[in-house]
Amino acid sequence: MKKIGLLLLAAVIVAAVIAGLKLKKPDSDAGAPMKNGILIVNNFDSGVSDSNLLGAWNKDPLDKTQGCSMEYAEPGFDGTGKCLKISYDVDSPNPAYNGFYLKLNGLDARKAGKISFWIKGDEKAYPKKFKMEIKNANEASPRYIETATTDWQEIEIPTSEFPLITDWSSMQEFVLVFEDMQTKPKTGAIYLDNVSFKQ
Repeated sequence: MKKIGLLLLAAVIVAAVIAGLKLKKPDSDAGAPMKNGILIVNNFDSGVSDSNLLGAWNKDPLDKTQGCSMEYAEPGFDGTGKCLKISYDVDSPNPAYNGFYLKLNGLDARKAGKISFWIKGDEKAYPKKFKMEIKNANEASPRYIETATTDWQEIEIPTSEFPLITDWSSMQEFVLVFEDMQTKPKTGAIYLDNVSFKQ
């Protein structure tokens, strides 16, 4: 009887561990309360690609003269873990724009004072100007980023600089946009890491 009891206990423990692994969201704390004034939305360290959480998007997926893709790269901004490499191409005879999205899944950012993320340009070519947007269910507010270099740098933008967002209680997306009329050069790549909200 004792052996059977021990076997049952072991089975319960194994089942609990497996369930816990299945429930874990890769890299994402969206919706969790802030810790020490910081909420890391995604640090990309798991290397897991899930289109429900993040991905590249294209204005016209059928137009092979333009596009955007993402892949995991190492190391991250602090010399450890992973980051994302986002490659874009808007050098097209047709109107072209594309980019990257990161789902926020209803994150409550009312206590946040700024949005933070780390970027660096690819040594071969990177955008001198690109657009970043923040969205809730009904509103989107853009801002242009013009400070990228080939060194990692933290971009911190006060939430007050997104005036079109009037409700921060349920944020839905963080988006990067590369546009043929704004992005120079028209092909290149940037690295992205540690998207977060800060008080």
